[in-house]
Amino acid sequence: MGAEQVKLKALTSDLGSQKTLLFTGFIPNEDLPVFYASSDCFVIAGIAELQSIVTMEAMASGLPVIGVNAVALPELIHHQENGFVYEEGDSKSLSGFISTIFSDKALHEKMSQKSLEIYSITILTRHETV
Repeated sequence: MGAEQVKLKALTSDLGSQKTLLFTGFIPNEDLPVFYASSDCFVIAGIAELQSIVTMEAMASGLPVIGVNAVALPELIHHQENGFVYEEGDSKSLSGFISTIFSDKALHEKMSQKSLEIYSITILTRHETV
């Protein structure tokens, strides 16, 4: 969250979402699986993801993923298969994609399974090229 922490917390308060959102701060690596397992979706807005290990961790946890169309993310996020890709700055599409995943259980399950499949193929492919 970094430099935007104060602004994000203020926005959360302004929107009345402070009871439904949690700002965890730093989470040690050994605790990450618990957070992934308790999540319904993974959203990443970063545009500097060269490999995006965090996205692969989310996929390995069976989460649908939503990410900006930048660097490695479109290689991992197959639009409308294991999640959605949106253009940088397009908050309307981003919010629509989040809403879609949260409102359609069948789609959520399909994307969860596809994330696991794509993650497995990605890891095997990378392992074979090393």
